[in-house]
Amino acid sequence: MSHLEEIREGIDQIYISDEWKAEVLSAIRLNDVEAPYAVRSSSTLEDGGSCSAAGIYESFCDVSEENLFQKIKECWKSNFTVRSFCYENLEDNVDSKLLSMGGIIQKYLGEADFSGVIFSLNPVEPAEGALVEFVSGTAEE
Repeated sequence: MSHLEEIREGIDQIYISDEWKAEVLSAIRLNDVEAPYAVRSSSTLEDGGSCSAAGIYESFCDVSEENLFQKIKECWKSNFTVRSFCYENLEDNVDSKLLSMGGIIQKYLGEADFSGVIFSLNPVEPAEGALVEFVSGTAEE
C-alpha cells in the first residue's frame, strides 16, 4: 500500500465528534445555509504563485445533511491523490501537504446552465493570460 493510500484510509477512520458536528451545523445554520449542500475543497496550495490547482481537488454537489461529514472527509482525502501530487510537483513529500486542506460548505443551488473553472494563469500558454474551461450543466456525472 502506498503512503497516499495509507493516508486516505486513515482519513476514512477519523472520528468526528458529535460536538464538532454540532458546531459545524450551527455555523451553517447561522449563515442561513440549508441542505442540500455543495461541499468544496479549499487547499492552502491553491491559487498560489506557482499553481492555481483549479479542478484538482474534489467538490460535491447535492449533499444531504446525513452525508455531509463523509463528503468533508472526501475533500480532505483529495489532498492526497497522485493527481494532486503530480500537479503540484511535490513528488512524495507528504509533510508539505499536511493540514493544508479545508472545506467550504455552501447552499447547493441546483441545476446550472454552465459550470467550470477559471485558471487565473493559463497553464498551457501563460502569456495568454487567464483560461476558462466550462461545460453545459453542472458537470456532475
